[in-house]
Amino acid sequence: MILSTVLQRSIRIVALCATICLTLAACSNSSSPSDTPTGTVSATVDGTSFTASVATSAVHTGGVLAIAGSDSRGRQIQLRIIGAEATGTYPLGGLTNPNVATVTLAPEASQTYVTSMVDGTGSINLTELTASKVAGTFSFTASNSARIQKTVTNGTFNLTISK
Repeated sequence: MILSTVLQRSIRIVALCATICLTLAACSNSSSPSDTPTGTVSATVDGTSFTASVATSAVHTGGVLAIAGSDSRGRQIQLRIIGAEATGTYPLGGLTNPNVATVTLAPEASQTYVTSMVDGTGSINLTELTASKVAGTFSFTASNSARIQKTVTNGTFNLTISK
């Protein structure tokens, strides 16, 4: 019961943070009139293709790297790595691991699936990390509050880091 409550709160917090990040990225004060994403985020979610076509963002500050992408159907993928200072593989899931991946398939909280310290596994591989660019791959299995799992494979990202 307590773990379920913690997982539900974690899902809501991650979904809120991702929504705020994507909103800020989409509303940036860019001189371009286009809402063109600043790079690419794509993956396969339980066999269905996902490509971020509406908004993408990457922010790297204080050792925290946050990556997000959203498509025209409102689906989102968010990745967060704590202590991302170099290329390499960063694990997801586990009691002592603060790194998180989230896939949201619909606006309802029950359609948000999270790797957390309670549930989920996977990894994010950073192949490039500079002051202005991040690229890599990812895969993970995440759960919602009902402990239903979604598997995300073939994940890739190649983004400009927001200043």
